Order: sequence, then C-alpha cells, then structure tokens
Amino acid sequence: MATGVLNSTATLYYGPSTTLYPSDTTFPAGTKFNVLWKEGTWYYVSLLGGARRNYVQSNLITVTGTAPIYNATFAARSIITTASTRFGPTNNYPTNGTLGQGQVVLYVVGKKEGDFALVQTRDTATGKLKRVWFEHMKVAIYSGPANHQYISGTYKNIPLQIIKTYANHITLRTLNRTSSLTSSNYYGINGGWFDINYPNGKPAPVNTLNISMQNGSIVPGDTANPSNSGGSINNIGMGAIYWTGSALRFVRTSWASNISNTSSTGTWAQGGVYLYLGNSSWYDKVSTNEQCPYAYYTSPSEGRTAIVANTNNNQVYLIITTGSQNLTAFRAAIQSYLGITDGSSDNSIYKGLLLDGGGSSQLKCKNSSGTEISQPNRTRNLTQIITLSDKL
Repeated sequence: MATGVLNSTATLYYGPSTTLYPSDTTFPAGTKFNVLWKEGTWYYVSLLGGARRNYVQSNLITVTGTAPIYNATFAARSIITTASTRFGPTNNYPTNGTLGQGQVVLYVVGKKEGDFALVQTRDTATGKLKRVWFEHMKVAIYSGPANHQYISGTYKNIPLQIIKTYANHITLRTLNRTSSLTSSNYYGINGGWFDINYPNGKPAPVNTLNISMQNGSIVPGDTANPSNSGGSINNIGMGAIYWTGSALRFVRTSWASNISNTSSTGTWAQGGVYLYLGNSSWYDKVSTNEQCPYAYYTSPSEGRTAIVANTNNNQVYLIITTGSQNLTAFRAAIQSYLGITDGSSDNSIYKGLLLDGGGSSQLKCKNSSGTEISQPNRTRNLTQIITLSDKL
C-alpha cells in the first residue's frame, strides 16, 4: 500500500474539490497517511494511527509507492433504515452525520469494505456534497432520478408541477425551435421568451429575448445565426439567476456582460422577470421595473413557468402550472409552496424569475418511481430551455 507524508499544513475535504465539497480537518506538516487511491489531482487517504479517511490535494502530500487510479462512477440508492454516517468503513470510525429513511444517495461504485459502502450525499443546509461511509445493508437500489425530485401539488388552489434540483445539475441549451421540450431528449423546463420576424417574407433567426449563458458563452436562439439571435440581453424582465460553479446568486441587470463569475465551465445564467418574492409591493415594482406586459398580471394563460433559486443552499426549483392562471395567482402559489409570506421587503433567500408561458410552458422529468413525466403534453417548438445536465 502507498503511504504519504504531508509536506505542509493541509486540510482534508469530503470529496475531490474545494468548491463542491466542504472541508474536514486540518493536519500539520509531517502527518502520515495510508494512500488508498488517486482521483484526479486528489488522494483518498487514511490517517495512520487514527480513525479518519478523507481527500487531500496531491500537491500537499509526498507519496511513496503507487496508489491505484480511480475514476468515480455512481449508482443511485435509497436509504431504507435511518443510521449514522462515518469517516470510515467500520463502527470504530467517528460519526459525521445521519442519513434518513427514504433519502436518495449515490453509491460510489466499487468502494465497499466489509459492512460499509462509500456514498455521496448532499448537505441540505449548505448544498455541498459529502462522501461518507454508510452500512450497505441499510440501502436499496433506487429506480427514481438521482439528480432531481418531481413534486406535484395544489397551492392556493393552483396546480404546480415542480422539478427540485441543485444548480450544478443545470445546463442551458437551445432547441433552435425545431422541437418541443416534451418531444426532445432532455429533462427540464422551457426558458426565456423568444420571437421570430419575417422581413420581406424571409425567415429570420429565432431571437431569444432573455439572458441565457452556459460555460461563459451565450446560448443563442438559433445556433446557425448565433450573432443575431439573442441571449445576451434581457428584453423582457430585469432579473438574472446565475451559478458561479460554487454559489447560486441573483442580480438585476439587462446585460449578460454585467454578470460576474460566469466565464468558466459549469457556470450558467438565466434571465427573466423578477418576481420580488416576499415583497407586498411586488405588483408596482414589476410594473415599473421589469418591462413585463400588463396582460401577464391579469390575463389567464394556458401555462406559466418560473425558476426559483435558494441562494442559501444552491437548490433550484423549476416550476410550471398546467392550468390557466394569471401572474398574481401563479406567484401566490409559488410563495405558498415555499412558505413565503409578503412583507415590506424581498425575501433574502428565495429569488424567483417568471419565464415564457402560454404554449411554451413545458416540463419533463422522472418521478420517484422512475416513470417519465411530461407536463403538459404541449407541442410548441422552443428555443432556449433549462435542462438537467444528466438524464438520471
């Protein structure tokens, strides 16, 4: 077995990233470990003479011998018995949390020792991932989706269909108006507004009317004409929810170029009409600030779509209503689901955007039984959509 010695003070992490996983304990230079495997630029190590396993960056440890290379793959599992998680694969290791019955985790394939398996879970308070050891006889194969939860319910007498996920599972794409979301290969919801102009009877590029960015680049409405099909400006609305790769944030802006920390791989930004969740003056503010057509407040539509960000724990809610609702009723239903009541100021945690609606309002995902859900079965071809990165 390979061994290692820290060449400087080093902090262990609950997984092979300083942004996606929380830190554990810091050890001084000279601390010795067994090195169990290498994963990218990280080593998974076990403290010599102590009961602790976790990840350390490879540049902070001098390794003797050769550690096996491991490229992580995952399989969804459901917890069938509530129990503690541990820092290693026996009850001699300290506990570091609890997994509850019905909770969905990811088994780190091939990492099972004795009665324990290494699983990846998520801290609901921080939104960060954690790899911990759990008794494998207390988990079962899970047939539902591992990267999202489908929720269907009635709130304030309004039917809502919701995909609950995390920001790092989101990818913004375009369908080039060649397909509806429900007939595509993607899971997610529709995105921002779009239009098509036909000057002199000739088809023009599909123009996306809201900010839409992925991996630092604009997601255009028409990939054949990317410089002339939108995605860089909020023409309707003045809000943007964006993911920096480690934090979910909100900003009011008209221009994608004003959104910081969205230039690297894995980042994204979605524009729309800011809903002022929690603010009793929302109606006047949307009317004054958001360039939103008056009809959206009062006129029923065959569908409404929204995206809501929990900026505390990086959770994202992709929401549609299948009934004919005006904006006032749709917003009230969203607030009821999230437990928000209107007051004198915007809610400090939840930030919501209204997106395109009507025939564009579409959702597709899996429920907890693994059955594919399309709500509703609309056939309008779309441009920009908000998708789950992996159809798990």
